[in-house]
Amino acid sequence: MGFLALFGENDMIDITDRVADAIKDGGIKDGIVTIFVSGSTAAVATIEYEPGLRKDFPAMLDRVAPKAIEYEHDNTWHDGNGHSHVRASLIGPSLTVPFKDKRLMLGTWQQIVLMEMDTRARARNYFANNGRIIRTPTQTISRHIIYHSCGREANGDPPTHQYMLFPIV
Repeated sequence: MGFLALFGENDMIDITDRVADAIKDGGIKDGIVTIFVSGSTAAVATIEYEPGLRKDFPAMLDRVAPKAIEYEHDNTWHDGNGHSHVRASLIGPSLTVPFKDKRLMLGTWQQIVLMEMDTRARARNYFANNGRIIRTPTQTISRHIIYHSCGREANGDPPTHQYMLFPIV
C-alpha cells in the first residue's frame, strides 16, 4: 500500500487517509478496522493532529516516562531505550475503529496516528499476505502496520476478513 518514513523518537504521522483509502478500496461496507504496528517501541492512537498537540503529546510522555531516570531495561541491555518501551506500552500497538458505508466513524478532529518512540531506526521483517500471515525474511523494514477489517460484505454476504500491509521504512 506504500511506505512511510519514521525518523525516530517522537515522530508522529497521520495515517487516517491511508486507512480510509484501504477501506474504500476493500469489499466490506460496514465493520471494524484494526490497525497494528509491529515492534515494542512504536504505537498507534487517535489525536487531533495539529501543531500544538504534536508538541504537547511528546512533552506529556516526557513527564510520564522521562528519559533521564533509571530503567532496568537499560541496565540489562545498555541500549538507552527503556523509556521508549514504556511509552509505547502505555499507548499500545493497535487501534480498532468502526466504519459504516466505507467511512471511518471518527470524530471531526480525530485522526489516526502512528508514533515512533524508539531512539533509533530498526530493521524489522514484515509479515502478511492476502489473509494469512507469513514471514518474509528477505525483505526488512523499520516498522509495518497490518490493516485488518472485518464486517459484512456490501452485497449482504456473511462477514469476511481482509488483511493488507502498510510497510514503513
